[in-house]
Amino acid sequence: MSTATSAGASVPTPAAASSPSSPTARAVSQCTSGLMVKLGPTISHMDAKMKAVNERQAELAERLEAENEKFAKSEEQFPLNEMIGRTRAYHEKMVSLKKEMASLGERAGTMKARAMRLQEAKQKEALKREQKRQKEAEREEQLVAKPAAVQAKK
Repeated sequence: MSTATSAGASVPTPAAASSPSSPTARAVSQCTSGLMVKLGPTISHMDAKMKAVNERQAELAERLEAENEKFAKSEEQFPLNEMIGRTRAYHEKMVSLKKEMASLGERAGTMKARAMRLQEAKQKEALKREQKRQKEAEREEQLVAKPAAVQAKK
């Protein structure tokens, strides 16, 4: 088997070499050894880092799954959509009660003002009657005949 290089030339693979003593096989072996010596520590370091990343990723996946289970349990225990619906209904009820209370407050204020006006009108009427009665009493007193002793002095 041959693999293509970037230049487009065909380079034989180690399996293509027929014997270990051939110059091509030795060159490939030396190149491979040199490449492994040069890149081996880097590759093993990267391999260790990838293993650590994979372990952390697996740990995070487990923790994420545990959190999802907690959310599912809490959603079963506390049905949020139902609670939100009830909260909206109660909020609307509270708003309508506030409006009704404000309306009743206005009506009560209006009724108090009317009651005060009526009370003042009644008091004025009573005062007028009392004044009229006093005037009539004074007039009656003036019309009543005065005793003779009072008239003789004149």
